[in-house]
Amino acid sequence: MNMNPLRSPLVLPEDLLLIPVTDLPAAVRERLGDGGEEFALTRLHAREPSKLIDAAAAGLIENFREPRTVVQAVIAYSRDARLDPEHTLEQALPLLRQLIATGLLVPESSDGAKRIDATLAPGAGVGGYRVMRVIQLLDDSELYQARAANGACAALKLARRGHETTMRPRLVREAKALRRLAGAAAPELLAEGEHDGRPILAIAWVAGVDGMTAAEELRQAGNRAGMLTLRRRVAEAYAAIHGLGVLHGDVHPRNLLVGRAGEVTLLDFGFAQIAGMGFDPRERGGVGFFIEPESATRLLEDQPPLPATERSEQFAVAALLYLLAARHHYVDFTLQHDEMLRQIRDATPLPFAERNAEPWPGLEAALSRALAKVPGSRYPDMATFSAALAAVEVAGRAPAIVHGDDRNALVASMVEFVDLDGPLFRDGLPHGPLSSVNFGAAGIAYALYRLACARDEPRLLAMADAWLDKAAADAQRDDAFVNREMDLTPETVGRVSPYHTATGIHLVRALIDSASGNRPGCHAAVAAYAEAVDQPCSERDLALGRCGTLQAAALLVESIPDLGPRLREVLVATSSARLRQLWSEVEDFDDVQEGRDWANMGVAHGWAGLLYVSLRWHTATGAPLPSGVAARLDQVFRCARPTGRGLGWPWRHGPANQTPDASMPGWCNGSAGILPLACLAYRVLGDVRCLEHAEGAAWHCWEAGDGPADLCCGYAGRAYALLDLHHTTGDPRWLARAGALADRAVRVAPNLRTPQHPRHSLYKGELGLVVLLCELNRPGAASMPLFGEEGRG
Repeated sequence: MNMNPLRSPLVLPEDLLLIPVTDLPAAVRERLGDGGEEFALTRLHAREPSKLIDAAAAGLIENFREPRTVVQAVIAYSRDARLDPEHTLEQALPLLRQLIATGLLVPESSDGAKRIDATLAPGAGVGGYRVMRVIQLLDDSELYQARAANGACAALKLARRGHETTMRPRLVREAKALRRLAGAAAPELLAEGEHDGRPILAIAWVAGVDGMTAAEELRQAGNRAGMLTLRRRVAEAYAAIHGLGVLHGDVHPRNLLVGRAGEVTLLDFGFAQIAGMGFDPRERGGVGFFIEPESATRLLEDQPPLPATERSEQFAVAALLYLLAARHHYVDFTLQHDEMLRQIRDATPLPFAERNAEPWPGLEAALSRALAKVPGSRYPDMATFSAALAAVEVAGRAPAIVHGDDRNALVASMVEFVDLDGPLFRDGLPHGPLSSVNFGAAGIAYALYRLACARDEPRLLAMADAWLDKAAADAQRDDAFVNREMDLTPETVGRVSPYHTATGIHLVRALIDSASGNRPGCHAAVAAYAEAVDQPCSERDLALGRCGTLQAAALLVESIPDLGPRLREVLVATSSARLRQLWSEVEDFDDVQEGRDWANMGVAHGWAGLLYVSLRWHTATGAPLPSGVAARLDQVFRCARPTGRGLGWPWRHGPANQTPDASMPGWCNGSAGILPLACLAYRVLGDVRCLEHAEGAAWHCWEAGDGPADLCCGYAGRAYALLDLHHTTGDPRWLARAGALADRAVRVAPNLRTPQHPRHSLYKGELGLVVLLCELNRPGAASMPLFGEEGRG
């Protein structure tokens, strides 16, 4: 067999990309420098960094999209370019050998030619664990989140097929390091072994976010003391492992996790150096930005890197801490390899002031010593470096956090937008649904009612009354509650949903008349509501079906104290019968996690909604809880998946779920809907596990990243969920985080207006956000519109 790769057919991996440099962001192009290269060669999920090549090399490499020998590719390229094949081959051989060595050009039949995809599917059994989702894919390894039979979560690190020889010593080294550390600043090793001939480790799951995320959160909050504490704890973590004879060997922000209380855990010890074990220069890890000058010098001289030492790792940690403090590396690194090494060897750290960061003389001095070019000029060890950081004063000023003006401007703008003298009221809404609570005039009326209560302004209540009259007047139009372009049809919105049908008009009328002191009108509206919802409906969920009618009934019972015994009896009797009917339907459904009978788990459309309205009906009326509540609640909670510092829930589960990894922070199908369910369950049942799940959901709501501004899927709904946890625990940090999410919503709201997210929509536009902004001034009374427990403050 011919084993010479230059004589065998070679091919580019399926997922290799050849990107023109001009298509890269300007900031990246600037860091690349002007080396004459015109293309970036990169492979998704590969450890190997992108390689820059010129147009001629790119033209040659494109010939390997189909399997070809080197000679065949060179001849084809030379023919098209009218070049001498022999000269082309001589010029191209160094590059081709480099691409083969780095796995960017591979034998046609090798595993490396295939796209880097997960080899384990969710639900797959591995030893005593069941895979939940993929966390990370690399060309040589795969990382999964899995759950043991006892419910504990683990990280499974598995070598990819074809990389067993490379990964086995790394996983053996990581296992030895973790055993030695025994949980000190590192995860616990649970098991090591083989799966399908590939080495695998099971490591205890650690909740947390990466260092950059944690640092930015503290920076946004203006918490300079917390920022300094984070840096000290990172240094202490490295001092702890050094004291146990372990050098990490792979310092960068993603290899540390920061937990809920600021605790720091170091990850990925595959390149660790352990006292008593030999050193192989080929196994020296590290990311370029954090390499120490002494190794950069060796690499520039084409010498193998030096073994890591406590002082070389101290340099890497200081480079990391500088990045966490200033949001930039300690010098303006180019991405040209040799030039970057020269910068590491020669360039001195820039002052924070040149990084648009608040000067911090004490911290900058401590970092500068640890970043000294000569190892002997650094601190003698990490413990001493950590002590120096502990002695730094919290100097300077916290960044000003201004939000009041922006909030007030958006509220004023919205009130003007829906004013009775404005074109929206005069000319009518631009498209249907014209009358619904979710999208139409009934939602505008309800929002104005909530604003009137929050601001104690009778004029707003009068505006609410006028908008509700408009909703009622248009209720018989074809587009009153439907919009086929938005997939809102009689088939999808049903016949009884307070959010999408005429029943919502009766609900809002009852609330407005109650606030206005119009008792006869209020009672008539409640009676009309009870009659309107007392009809067949196949949908069971909260947003579109029968669960929503129970939520509305609970709201009426709570908000209108003078219903009168007869009207209350009718409302309670019909709603209680409906609740019994719902639980009878689901009694024989399979486990929530299986999801064959009812796949959706979220509040708006799934199990969480049924559980929430059951608890709400119990608290509103004192009716006994259905017998299945506790068991189904436990099933929902067992579907939680650790994510960052919190917990996420798949928005669907079971066979109907086409994307089993999908989770979201929003109210309708995500953590912001699970959170109020967990809080209410804790208040009703007193089970501390409910509160633990509420806190996990809250962390996911807080740290899940960007989103729209609205109540349904966006920041406003997430903020209301955090307010619910604040109400339950009294913890002021969740009130502050709710305000921060509201401010994010204010910033993005004007850029997100579309026909599907019209500004005037209560749940999909800015209207619900404006209610939130006003209620943040009286957070004790705040509640998710037409969902939470209103009037409690």
